[in-house]
Amino acid sequence: MDLSFSHFWGQMMDNPLLMLAVLLTLGVILVNGWTDAPNAIATCVVTRSMSVRRMVRNLWVLFC
Repeated sequence: MDLSFSHFWGQMMDNPLLMLAVLLTLGVILVNGWTDAPNAIATCVVTRSMSVRRMVRNLWVLFC
């Protein structure tokens, strides 16, 4: 049983349904992370475990 990336890539190129499944899975993971991040930030701010100023500063460092 070959578990290498090159074998997986070859299988994905040969089977369009596998490619579709992988792309849909990656899309779901992206959207899930995209929507979970603001909820985590809002929870920290609302519970006052982190100040808004500190949160904005941390996000600024993260994106810049």
